[in-house]
Amino acid sequence: MLSPSNNINKKLSNQTQDLTGQFNLCSIEKFKAYLKDTDWSFIDTSHKGVDPNILCNEYLSKFTVGFNACFFLKPKLNWKHSPRKGWMTTGLVRSCSTKSILFQKFKCNPNKENEVAYIKYRNKLNSTFNKAEKNFSHKKISDSVGDQ
Repeated sequence: MLSPSNNINKKLSNQTQDLTGQFNLCSIEKFKAYLKDTDWSFIDTSHKGVDPNILCNEYLSKFTVGFNACFFLKPKLNWKHSPRKGWMTTGLVRSCSTKSILFQKFKCNPNKENEVAYIKYRNKLNSTFNKAEKNFSHKKISDSVGDQ
């Protein structure tokens, strides 16, 4: 059963998504050129009455615009919840998570009931893996027969 705090944490984690970017030499050079060509004259320290927060915000906005234009950000994949092999489905990934939970239960509270539940689920999952992999292999072979 989920407590209210767990629901709040889930909602927050769904709202904020980790991003990853492509940092190759071409993108880095493009960003360097952007920084070189940008007019940074607004950061003149000789002006005494200018609010430093405004200058900082303007600097950050110009920097962020250039960064986002040069480095393409995309959502970071969560490998824990995505299939690891071509023959795996998201259902099999969820089953792996369930197996891990059963294993942790068994390790934390080693009794016969937890052991039987874990071993039974593990064996059923392994047979499902074998069937899925075999079906995937047969499908790949039958699809490639006409390609020769």
